[in-house]
Amino acid sequence: MKKSSFLTFCFAFIPGAGQMYQGYMKRGLSLITLFCFGIMFAAILPYSAILLPIVWMYSFFDTFNLCNSPQMDGYLLQNEWMESIKDAVSRKPVWIGGGLILLGAWILFDTFIHPLLYHLAAIVGIDRWYYIELYNNIPKMVFSVIIIYFGFKLAFGKNKKHTEDIQDFEEFKGEKFYHDDNQ
Repeated sequence: MKKSSFLTFCFAFIPGAGQMYQGYMKRGLSLITLFCFGIMFAAILPYSAILLPIVWMYSFFDTFNLCNSPQMDGYLLQNEWMESIKDAVSRKPVWIGGGLILLGAWILFDTFIHPLLYHLAAIVGIDRWYYIELYNNIPKMVFSVIIIYFGFKLAFGKNKKHTEDIQDFEEFKGEKFYHDDNQ
């Protein structure tokens, strides 16, 4: 059955709805879920909101791509992707655990400690404007420190592969090779 071009255009504005209108239920569900998790994550970390327009644009143009070239319906994150995510988690559990600890600490601070400090600042006589400015800039400060840390680690950290290559070259350089032209 031929789908209405106008309705396809209208549904394309809602991530996943255009795919579902065309019968790609798994693909549409994947996009809706991804977009909703993006909104939830952006509520916690506002800088992550930059990913929402990317998901929206992908969904919008994917709707029209599916009109022109039908494909098999499937989830966006296939088994290969899930396996690579599991591998990444198993290789670097410290980084993921550290990120979850930081996220949980921030949520606890935002929920319980921030209101107490806000009222304490008023009792002590600190202008609430200064406190609010400091509080609003804490995520920027933490994010900046994390970016600087990883920048230093990338720029000045030792690359294990690079040092192994140098050792291999040193071993190779020490050996003498003769080339026999008679062969």
